[in-house]
Amino acid sequence: MYKQSNYNVYVKDSEALYLLNTLYGTFVKFSSSDSKRVLGFFEDNSLILESELGRFLIKKHFFVPRDIDEKEAVNLLLEETLMNNNILNLVILPTENCNFRCSYCYESFCDNSMGDVDEENIIDFVERNIKYYKAVSVEWFGGEPLLHLDRIKRLSIELMRICSENRIPYSSGITTNGYLLDYRMVLELKKLKVCKFQITIDGLEKHHDKQRHLANGGGTWNRVISNLLEIKKKYKSSLSSFMIRTNLTRGIHDDFHKYTNFIKCEFGDDKRFSLLLRLAADWGGSISENVKKEFCTKQEYIDDVIYALEQDVNIEFFKNLITPGSLLCYAWKRGSYVIKPNGNIAKCTLRVDDIIGSIEKPDEIVKLDFNKIGSPSKCLACKKYPICLKIDCNLASNSEAFCDYDIEMLDKLLPFIANEKYGCEIFS
Repeated sequence: MYKQSNYNVYVKDSEALYLLNTLYGTFVKFSSSDSKRVLGFFEDNSLILESELGRFLIKKHFFVPRDIDEKEAVNLLLEETLMNNNILNLVILPTENCNFRCSYCYESFCDNSMGDVDEENIIDFVERNIKYYKAVSVEWFGGEPLLHLDRIKRLSIELMRICSENRIPYSSGITTNGYLLDYRMVLELKKLKVCKFQITIDGLEKHHDKQRHLANGGGTWNRVISNLLEIKKKYKSSLSSFMIRTNLTRGIHDDFHKYTNFIKCEFGDDKRFSLLLRLAADWGGSISENVKKEFCTKQEYIDDVIYALEQDVNIEFFKNLITPGSLLCYAWKRGSYVIKPNGNIAKCTLRVDDIIGSIEKPDEIVKLDFNKIGSPSKCLACKKYPICLKIDCNLASNSEAFCDYDIEMLDKLLPFIANEKYGCEIFS
């Protein structure tokens, strides 16, 4: 009456068996003694109901009724995820200008800032379409958004008013280089319900300042670190979170143990702070060949990730690796728009010049054609597909889908996130 789920991913080492179902999000660690019996069920499930272990495997959806069409269940998950829980998600760029000149940045640093008319059009757009949504979420992006704090203030106040009048929740976050993000700035942003912060720190001082310097060439590491330490000490709200993003390059990789120890020492005792490791990559723009030579390999990335996990550094992002649908790109979700300073609308911050319309004509935007959505055939057969729900993307070279490296390396990561922090259940 039961069959093994098509979406079981498991890894066995000398200590345990780690079993994840990517469609239902169940993640369990079995002892080495139990792992032999579990693997026995996968080889022959005819006795699946005759033991407590068998019933547990059914309860956790590692075995499912034979008449269940799991492909249909995945398609339903995709449709629900595309609907984005009826959340209006706006990525707003108050400016495309920036006070930094990061070596790997793909943006053009246009001196292009939002005007009053475009601000009014955003407010009008939300007011006219709020009835179609159950919540509003805003991400402030750039350029460096904090260069135009006044614009963020005015828009936030109006958007909060609209949500309050319609009795729906409003939330907000910001991606910032951290140079202007001191304690007083965080207090200002808290009043505007900006509670999620992503700040990039690229390793220790010599590597960070090489990659992330001011437009005039000056260093930035000391000020960004000083700001974050001041926030950690003085800012007491538990509702805010601070994600430290690090774009790995060869220099950071070579000093990664020292860098990890620094992060753990300075921020490891505060659960509001987490680390996000990404590979620096060529996303377009005028990146020099010397910069590209410093890009790390996937193996160097996984080595650094495993070391950080072994040191018990909080990598909050990895909770997404056990959550079905969590890695579907925001650009494909209905009600998700990137609004440029001039009022043009895109779907992706990496392809911000791929314009789909204008905020001046909001009725045209909500009628976008999503019928072209399709998943690469090679992805549909993957056991990990329910996590990423990969959709054809024009960022792929030669129109071929590329696998997110965390998904690609999920098998290697499972033993290192098999604990309560990441939602893993220990079978007893």
